[in-house]
Amino acid sequence: MKSAPSNDFHQEKSHVKLKIKICYSVGHVLNDFCSSLWFTYLLVYFQYVLNMGSTQAGTLLLIGQIIDGLTTPLVGLGIGKGKGKALCCGRPYKGWHIIGTICTILGFPALFLPCFGCEKYGQWGILLWYGTFVALAQIGWAIVQISHMALIPILAKTDNQRIEISSYNRVKLTLALSMNIFFMCAHYSASEQLYPYAVPFADAQSQRLCKKFALVAIYK
Repeated sequence: MKSAPSNDFHQEKSHVKLKIKICYSVGHVLNDFCSSLWFTYLLVYFQYVLNMGSTQAGTLLLIGQIIDGLTTPLVGLGIGKGKGKALCCGRPYKGWHIIGTICTILGFPALFLPCFGCEKYGQWGILLWYGTFVALAQIGWAIVQISHMALIPILAKTDNQRIEISSYNRVKLTLALSMNIFFMCAHYSASEQLYPYAVPFADAQSQRLCKKFALVAIYK
């Protein structure tokens, strides 16, 4: 009597094909890459690379979290009502996902590019420049996350299948990306020059970050 539930459990888990699990996992690669940098490196980058004060750096991160918190439920409501079908041939999830990806690609790499006019406008110019791109990146991040997670009930019909398909993304791939970020940051040379308020694109650190980001975006 006890063996039947176990067999049913394995049958439910094996119902979702491996290629679907893998394809679903890579749909969140860009978000995982950004979040790995956001929660581990960005505060250090603002303070010790751009020489921002702790108040400025913390304000930028707070702006990002507030924007994320406001955008997430709004996107969820939009997707739930079927908004965005005209964006991608009647497929709202794909349309939202594309919009979010574009916003993230435009917003997040700009945080590692020079701040034009910051020396002229001072602290407020710096906050406005980076705050704009932080907001754009967080809007894109929230859109991609919600549209991506909304696919789970479509791809998996049971709770066990949903847990398994989520684990491929949230455990395996996210861990690999986080380790990659730590490895990349650990190999930065301590002798690289740190510039106040702007990191020139020719700087080796900015080049590596932008190249890595471009590779992830292309892979996505």
